Order: sequence, then structure tokens, then C-alpha cells
Amino acid sequence: MPEVAKKDIRVLPDVPQPVPIRSYEDADQTLLKIADCETQLQRAEAEMNEQIQKIRDDYELNTHVVRAMKAAHEKELEKFSIMNKSDFEKTRSRELVHGTIGFRSTPPKVALLNRKYKMDTVLELLGRVRWGKDYIRTKEELSKEQLLASYAAKEIDDQKLASVGLKVDQSEEFFSKIKWEEIPESK
Repeated sequence: MPEVAKKDIRVLPDVPQPVPIRSYEDADQTLLKIADCETQLQRAEAEMNEQIQKIRDDYELNTHVVRAMKAAHEKELEKFSIMNKSDFEKTRSRELVHGTIGFRSTPPKVALLNRKYKMDTVLELLGRVRWGKDYIRTKEELSKEQLLASYAAKEIDDQKLASVGLKVDQSEEFFSKIKWEEIPESK
């Protein structure tokens, strides 16, 4: 039975518990500690991003020639296949010893006829012809902004909204904002 490779298991250190806040001075000191934590996180993330970028740069440098060679080989195969396209009329692909080459049809797509046409022009032209209206999609969606404006203006109330399965909901959430200009710079 093959031996299973052991994973590198890292144990996270215990997180110290913050001191309970009993005054606004304590709250202010806690904001300073939050700012310090944020600064440490930003530095660690910047260091991580540097290392990731270095790995990417090394990968690009080490694989540049191979990727360019692969692309050149693929281009040559395509040119050869196009020159011998008549061989692909009955069967769309050709099985070789080391792989398969061929042509596949892409799914049909609707495209603009030429640069003269823009999508706005096409929509306008479709709207003018009798058969074209069937091919213009209109999306129905809830106008939340208009509902909120009408609710604020007292044009609709909770009862009217409830009758159509809606309600206006608003909640409070706590925030804290660091005054970075007041935080002493640390190294």
C-alpha cells in the first residue's frame, strides 16, 4: 500500500481577548489598536502581493519560450490544415498518432452586418418592421427607487406595500472609522 503524503498542518496561535471597554477613553484606545491591526494587515498584504508578483514574473520568464513555441506549432498546424481543407470535407477531424486535428463549427450567433450598423440602429430598424418586434426583448423589473421615493412622500404606505408582498425595511449597523491623520506613524 503506497504511503500517503502528510499535509503540512499549521496550528493558528491563540488570539488574545480584548480588554472590555468601560469608557470613551477605552473606546478611543481600542480605535488606536484597530488602526495598528489594520496597518499590520496592510503591510502583510503588501508583502504577500510582492511575493505573488515575483512568482508570476518568474513563471512568465521561465515559460515564455515554451509558450511561444507552443503557439507557433499550433499556428503551423492550423495553416497546414487550412491548406488541406478538402481532406476535412467528409470528416471534420483527422485522427493522427499523437492527437487529432480538424475543424469544429461554433454555435450560431447573431452579429452586426458591418460597422455601419450599431445595436441602437438595429433595434430601431427591428421596431419599424412588422416581423421585427418579436425579436426585441423588454425586461420587466421592480423600480425600487421609485417605490422608496413614493413611500418617503407618503404616496404609498405599509398596507399598500403588504398587499403586493413588499415592505420597506431599514436597519442600523454599527460602524467605526479611524482618523488616520491622528494616528502616530509606526515603523
